[in-house]
Amino acid sequence: MKILIVDDSEIARHSLEMLLHAIGYTDVLSCSSAHDALNLLGVFDKIVSENSPVDLVLMDVMMPEMNGIDAISHIRAVHQLKDIPIIMVSISGEVSFLERAFAAGATDFISKPINAIELSARVRAAFRLKMEMDIRKEREQQLEVLNRTLEVMCNIDNLTGIANRRCFDETLVNEWEDALRSRQPLSMLLIDIDVFKEFNDTYGHVEGDACLQQVAKALRDCVDAPGACTARFGGEEFVILLPSADQISAEKLAASIHAKIAHLQILHSVSKVENFVTVSIGVVSVVPESSAKSLDMLKAADNALYAAKQQGRNRTVIGLPILAMH
Repeated sequence: MKILIVDDSEIARHSLEMLLHAIGYTDVLSCSSAHDALNLLGVFDKIVSENSPVDLVLMDVMMPEMNGIDAISHIRAVHQLKDIPIIMVSISGEVSFLERAFAAGATDFISKPINAIELSARVRAAFRLKMEMDIRKEREQQLEVLNRTLEVMCNIDNLTGIANRRCFDETLVNEWEDALRSRQPLSMLLIDIDVFKEFNDTYGHVEGDACLQQVAKALRDCVDAPGACTARFGGEEFVILLPSADQISAEKLAASIHAKIAHLQILHSVSKVENFVTVSIGVVSVVPESSAKSLDMLKAADNALYAAKQQGRNRTVIGLPILAMH
């Protein structure tokens, strides 16, 4: 464990260092001013290291230019240094002084002249406190990682590995609000695997799951727009949300999806459309208005998808502007 002594008196620094050596602490640094200590700790650096250079600070109170209490305030203002134990060292033991020291962030206090037994007890207590804080911090970090992992898992469809309906619903609301503020276009493609029930009935659910996985991967491979969300909407339906994309961009993507799915050549002998798996797509593009809602866009895409099915499947239909639906 590394200890930093901060005292403007060379005699006091040397004496305290000898006491620390005598009680078993040999990894000791020293600074002759509060400013030098703050520099050593990286307080003035633009980027402060996550790992503190010391494990304990013994800080004298009365020093020229900057006193120990002000130095503690600077240290505690840096997030990465807020848990370093700091023991104040001073002749003064007045209540008002102690109140100011602890209010600034001091961990403990020891009076001069320093007794070796008291110093040993207070240093051990400070290290014990730091160890407990480090354990708590590590557990908090582990919990944060776990929470992030769980959040990701909650947003992923287990079968296909792409975003799930929950993730899409949240993304739609956020992207709608962003597009409304920025007056940028927003496009949606609602995609359905044609005659999928018959596919499942003929080839079984294992092959059906494999088909869903292949289609999901094909969709993901087709989408390269920044910020786009590709999700499993439910069953054999998928949805793609394209921020800042107009109708022309959405139509080009729909065409590439049809080509990609056709290239897969997934056998579908009982399909009334082709002998391989195909998809129908409903497309809607809009610059959001405050008079409409994100769900209106979803309804428009659903209507366009329904029209694509009614017109024979394996095609894309462009939906009506959502304002025209009101």
